[in-house]
Amino acid sequence: MRKLFTLIVLFLFSIIILHAQSVNDIKNSRMYLWGEGDGITLNEADQNALSMLINQISVSVESQFEMEKTENADGEVSEKVKSIINTYSSASLQNTERIVINQEPEAKVLRYIKRSDVSRIFANRALKIDEFCNYAATAIEEQRISDAIKYYYWAYALLRSHPEQNELTYMDDTGKSHMLAIWLPERIKQVISGIDIKVRDTKISEGTAQYKLNLTYKGKPIEKLVYQYWIGQDYTNLIEAGNGLGIAEFFGDDAANREKIQIKIEYMFRNETLYDKELNIVMEQLPGIPFKSAYINLLLDEDEAGSSLDILSQNTENSYASVDSDLEETSQPIEESISLITDISIYSDLLSPVISAIEKKDYASVKSLFTEEGYEVYTRLIQYGNARILDSPELKGMKKGNITVLRSVPMLFSFKTNNRQFTENVVFYVNEDNKICDMSFSLSNTALNDIWDKNQWKEEDRLVIVDFLEHYKTAYALERIDYIESIFSDEALIITGSYKTNPHPESPYKNNRIVQYNQYTKKEYIDRLKVLFRSKEFINLQFEKSDIRAGQKERVYGIQIKQNYFSSNYGDEGYLFLLVDLQDSNQPTIHVRTWQPEPDEKSGVYGLEDF
Repeated sequence: MRKLFTLIVLFLFSIIILHAQSVNDIKNSRMYLWGEGDGITLNEADQNALSMLINQISVSVESQFEMEKTENADGEVSEKVKSIINTYSSASLQNTERIVINQEPEAKVLRYIKRSDVSRIFANRALKIDEFCNYAATAIEEQRISDAIKYYYWAYALLRSHPEQNELTYMDDTGKSHMLAIWLPERIKQVISGIDIKVRDTKISEGTAQYKLNLTYKGKPIEKLVYQYWIGQDYTNLIEAGNGLGIAEFFGDDAANREKIQIKIEYMFRNETLYDKELNIVMEQLPGIPFKSAYINLLLDEDEAGSSLDILSQNTENSYASVDSDLEETSQPIEESISLITDISIYSDLLSPVISAIEKKDYASVKSLFTEEGYEVYTRLIQYGNARILDSPELKGMKKGNITVLRSVPMLFSFKTNNRQFTENVVFYVNEDNKICDMSFSLSNTALNDIWDKNQWKEEDRLVIVDFLEHYKTAYALERIDYIESIFSDEALIITGSYKTNPHPESPYKNNRIVQYNQYTKKEYIDRLKVLFRSKEFINLQFEKSDIRAGQKERVYGIQIKQNYFSSNYGDEGYLFLLVDLQDSNQPTIHVRTWQPEPDEKSGVYGLEDF
């Protein structure tokens, strides 16, 4: 035993000697940058070591931050570079090694990195800049102008934190290469300058002035635009407008006595960076970049009579027209009778008192126009937020079996404890007794057209998919647990995900974000939703581009769709996959539901082939 004890002591002593030598070797070698820190706890010592290492990295790369250098004193420049490097420590400073020299309570930690590896800590950020530019380009195609501005601005913010900011390039889809430092700010200005806002309708009453706006980008209605306007002492909450329609309202004795509306196009989207720790820290560390072109003075003495109603109507009509064209060309019988409604007047007369009741907040006065279930959905919808009619609708109708689908009434929803307002086009469903039996939020024009364009599918299937997705997003907004429970198979595979930020600076996870996945049974998922709904003032789902494929089994489809999720206390974006059975068109069934933050580098988004 004495001999064994002696061997253990000698072994431990030799490890300490080798350990000490390795620490000294690192400190004395020019191959490494290092930092050493003390603290009561290992975490405190580690943070101090990392801070010292950051300072060393800052000195090493300071000369590369040409864009950030000014005529300030050298010390100020150094602190600026250090603050930028600090954004990497909290997000992607992954290539540093750590040696614990002493344990708690007199902890001592060494952090080090090879000088040759320093450039690697910037590689992920360069990739992310490129990704944001790609997202922006897609958003432009889909007329989601605010998303385009947002992604370009975020790319620009990240660029300013990169030591090779004057050298990084971006290749657009035409193959043309751009110097990002020059191209990004100009691109943001170009996109903003393509926005055209006109007053289309004015409603003046005692103490109130309401201006309805026509929002277009290069002559087409904007699918998504987030803006504020000046009301005298401050800007309003953010308004998320869609389908080419916006609004500006003023209250008070001088509400109508104004010559212009001062509009600010949102471009930073700071609140939406909260789910991305890396981006959020960069936005906090670096001062914002002002874009004067985002401030628009809309003169009210000009003849701004616009045609957004016509444009919106044309969009809806085009969507129906593609289906109508399919109906005329096909000779195949379909299960249900589907036809466009040419005389919409009877339905306009039906919805007119409903619209009036919502405007006057006299909601119960139109109860007789609804079925029992329809009135319950109507009540939930007007309670979703402070519901208001955004514009007089130009209705388009389609008859599917015994149900008439009416598109659509644009409405604005605002919330007491949140600074975001949403616009939604509300779809009405009327039964054979001329009663409103259901309501839902419409898909975006982009998502609608993606489905309409699948000419190889049955017309009924396309309409059922649209109907299903619209009810799906509406059910989450209106917290319709009963409906959600009804559309999931009892044996459904349900995988959810959410972003969690790793608090440790040495996080090996991309952008310091951990995606926490959970698999649930149907009962577990429904129980979780009940708790989730109670904790949130609102939930809003927005669907973008989709890829929908038919499965081997008839009327079974795999739906891959980009989803933006907003709630009162959380937000993310990712890709939703739903495996849906349409055998019973009145009761679609979800067998698989998955979510992932981004397509996998090798396999892309989960799809039919995975299940």
